[in-house]
Formats: sequence, structure tokens, C-alpha cells
Amino acid sequence: MMDNNKNRTSGRPFSLLIFIMIVFGLSWPFFIIGAIIGEGLFWIYLFNSIAMIMVAVGTFLADRFVFKQGFANSGLNWGKPIHYVLVIGLAFLLYVFPAIIDSGLGYSSFLGGMSWEQLLILMGTLIVATIIPGFGEEFGWRGYMLPHLAEKYTPRRAVLLHSIIWWAWHIPALATGWIVLTSVSGGMVALSIILGAAVTVFGLGVIFAYIWSRSRSLAVVSVYHAFNNGFKDSLQLAGIGLIGPISSIWSSILMVIIGVSLLWKGSWKTLEKLKK
Repeated sequence: MMDNNKNRTSGRPFSLLIFIMIVFGLSWPFFIIGAIIGEGLFWIYLFNSIAMIMVAVGTFLADRFVFKQGFANSGLNWGKPIHYVLVIGLAFLLYVFPAIIDSGLGYSSFLGGMSWEQLLILMGTLIVATIIPGFGEEFGWRGYMLPHLAEKYTPRRAVLLHSIIWWAWHIPALATGWIVLTSVSGGMVALSIILGAAVTVFGLGVIFAYIWSRSRSLAVVSVYHAFNNGFKDSLQLAGIGLIGPISSIWSSILMVIIGVSLLWKGSWKTLEKLKK
């Protein structure tokens, strides 16, 4: 069980504004650099990944020098095997399943003659490359900010506020995504994908929060983050993800439905225990 009284010292009470200023201030510059450079997917991906890692750096510095409350509630454990199976299955359902249907029906096709074998290699590469950056985000948003919000607000209000902040943090990434997708898929396709992403990031924030809350594990939610991004990004780069008539709406609609359902009816007992 998480103990919200452990490791408390003489730091100041948690301030959401100070936390946001530190984390945004350290991570946003890398998003912006990636968008400005805009020359090659590798550099954009690299700077976006650094921005994700800087969320963890900012969180550590904020706690070490300002709040001094420790990370007892962060969920620093491996979780259960079944949780990994479920979250990987969810990521597959959101992105790979509709892409397979679109491709099978002839609604989408690989760019540049890419094969399924090459896609699997790309997928695996991006998943592995996203593990550490994904942990960086999860450590800050779900492992630190969300528990502190839960101390002050009801679980659903805490999750809602956390999702709004997480959405706002992605604004530079959405701008970078526009640049990347315009070069790969064209302006109109990029616009539809980015608008969909802007809407679904909110629902995805609830899903991430629920996975962390139910598993009580940063490892589990970080793996989900890696598979979520790895599946999505590789399919988009291959030209068959979020583009066909099914996959273009499937992920967005399902993500919003799941997010709203979890926020409304989901069990948030882990967060309830943190309420002061």
C-alpha cells in the first residue's frame, strides 16, 4: 500500500504552479528545438524524447530542492504480469487492429514499398527507444503530479486536472507532429491526424492515469506508453496508421469512450487513499 506520509521532510507544500513552471520550463525548449530544426525524423524524435526525459529531471529537481516530499507514492515497482498483457493488448486494439483492417480492405497502403516485416522492425525499434522517455513522462505526470493532486482534490477532479495539464504540455509536440506528418502524408491528412490527436490526448491522459492507479506501477504504465507511441508512430510513418477510413476515427473515438467511461465509472481507490 502506498504511504502518503513517508519520506516527508521540511520542504514547502506542493504547488501545482511551481511544479508546472519547473517541468514545462525544462522540457518545452527541447520540443521547440525539434520543431525549429525540422530536418529529418531522427532529430525531431530525439528532441521529443529528450523533452519526455526532462519531465523526470524537472520532477526530481522540484522535489529535491523545493517540495522535499519524496517518491513513496510514485509506484516504483514492477507490477503484475497480467497488467503488461492487458496494456499491450489495449495499445494493439487502439492502433494495430484498425490499421490491419484498413490495409486488408485496400483503404491504405505502405509508403515507399515498405513491407510488414520492415514495419515490425520499425515498430520494435520505436517501442524500445520509447521505454526510457516514456518512463520520464510517467514519473512526472502520473507518479508525482497526480498523487499530489489527489491529496487535495477528489480522484476524478485530480484526474481531470492532470489530463488538462498533460494535454497543454503536448502543444509543442502537436506542432512538431504537424511538421512531420505534412512532409510524410500531406497537409490535409496531417491536419486531420493532428486535430484528432488534440482531442484524444485528453482521453489518453485518463487512460494513463487509470493504468497507473490500478497497477500501482510506473513500470506497467511506462511499458504501455512505449507500446502506445511505438505502435502509433510506426504505423503513421509506414502510411497505414490513422489514415484509412477505419483507423482514422477508430482510435480517437475508442480513446474518448474509454477515457470518459473510466473517469465516470472507473475505480480510483488508489487515489482515494491519498485524499487528506
